Amino acid sequence: MTIAADLWWGTNATEYVLYQDGVEVDRRSLVAATPGPQHAVTVVGALPPGTYEFTAVLSNAAGSTPARPVTVTVRAR
Repeated sequence: MTIAADLWWGTNATEYVLYQDGVEVDRRSLVAATPGPQHAVTVVGALPPGTYEFTAVLSNAAGSTPARPVTVTVRAR
């Protein structure tokens, strides 16, 4: 499974953090190139059946902004 975050407008971020159910699962630096868009991707891998909430947080020197959480339901095959 892949989770992506996009920033289409505004001041670019210098850091991206992804949380799965409130637990940090990825953190990486981003190259700020305002006013261009930014794209960050995390490969979460296979998850067992269940419901998961993912939240990306983008940060720069001015502060941090969380994205709206995304709920993903994984069903058994």
